[in-house]
Amino acid sequence: MFINQVIWESEKANEAIITELMRKKSGGATGAEGLISTECWLKNSESTVGFAIVSKWESRENFKTYFATLEHGPKGGGGGERPKITKTQFQFEAAE
Repeated sequence: MFINQVIWESEKANEAIITELMRKKSGGATGAEGLISTECWLKNSESTVGFAIVSKWESRENFKTYFATLEHGPKGGGGGERPKITKTQFQFEAAE
């Protein structure tokens, strides 16, 4: 089994942007080959807001195959000032 966890977090002032990002990202892998389950977790504190998507896969290879099919937009650009959103990724394999 392989687990991929991605966390997006920003200042509380960006809550609407984080909520929209969460809406777009959650459930995106539904129906992917080798996907066991996906969960979305919301974190709200006085100063920050964020969410995590945790997906469980039959294997790392299944995840890599799915990830290769995604469109990865350009970093930056798009005009205007963008809010700072941190993205952290963790990956785990089952301990034997």
